[in-house]
Amino acid sequence: MSIAEVQARMAAITAQFVAPLQAPAAQQAVTTKSTKDFATALASESAQYTSSPAAGNTAGSTATGTAAELIADAKRYLGVPYVWGGTNPATGLDCSGLTQLVYGHVGVDLPRVSWEQAKVGTAVDGLANAKPGDLLAFGSPVDHVAIYLGDHKMLHAPHTGKNVEISDVYETPSAIRRVLPDEAPATGPSALAQTLSAYPNLANLQNSALGSSVLQNLGGTLS
Repeated sequence: MSIAEVQARMAAITAQFVAPLQAPAAQQAVTTKSTKDFATALASESAQYTSSPAAGNTAGSTATGTAAELIADAKRYLGVPYVWGGTNPATGLDCSGLTQLVYGHVGVDLPRVSWEQAKVGTAVDGLANAKPGDLLAFGSPVDHVAIYLGDHKMLHAPHTGKNVEISDVYETPSAIRRVLPDEAPATGPSALAQTLSAYPNLANLQNSALGSSVLQNLGGTLS
């Protein structure tokens, strides 16, 4: 389910429950107050769904993809021949041409050459702290870049006579740059269920037609 769909579904819940729930007259005031509290909490929950993770310093761009999407896209170019100065996968790619192309597909506008790419984003202190999707740079001055895959593996365009490949990280990188934003923690169905369960006067929500449908679609329960 997309963020827009989740947000729309939350808005529908709020609209239904802003009015007092059906309850005996003696409970009406309590139910009305709980309903208003619920609407406030649900609005807060919606904000958690729609907030964007902080983007890194990506040369004036905003990353729109995840590390998994980046890596899946990069693997499409395995076997493309190395061509010095190459930026077109139909004819060949060099190391920075490959990284510029792949990161560009997820919204990161990298400079063209490797030593400039090695300044983008934020520094990572050592390979032990690197995450899949980080940019690895080699040499001093930098003369090669690669995409870190995790498990001491990287995807890169090595040199003339070779093709784009996955290999071990063969030497200590001279720079590791995080150019993708940290991914937001999951705050979906379980967080929504916690919010709902905090309001005992709305405990019958799950049994209502609307509540049951929403929770089923979101994959959450009140238990």
